[in-house]
Amino acid sequence: MSYVWGALAGCAWGVVIGSVKYFLLATRLLRSEKISSANSLSVYFGLSILVNIVALLLVFFLRKLLPFSIEATLIGTALALTLTSRLYPITKIIALNERNQNPPTNEG
Repeated sequence: MSYVWGALAGCAWGVVIGSVKYFLLATRLLRSEKISSANSLSVYFGLSILVNIVALLLVFFLRKLLPFSIEATLIGTALALTLTSRLYPITKIIALNERNQNPPTNEG
């Protein structure tokens, strides 16, 4: 039962961190002027990976305080972080930004 609770706790932690990461990083990227530049995308993905690593390290370093299986908690956290990063792909953000910058004209 420790594995189930650990996986659920890890999933909950991963969803929280993944959601915060999405709302802080992706919305900022969406508001930026040049979203399709390689530099802004590199910074986004670099910060995203850094946040994922920090979230997993926090679980690892707090393993003595957690009453769950550390393996299941780490796997649940990684799974939830991965799924939340796929929730709203970066290509949709790019397409939305391009559509906002170049709205269709109704010339007739």
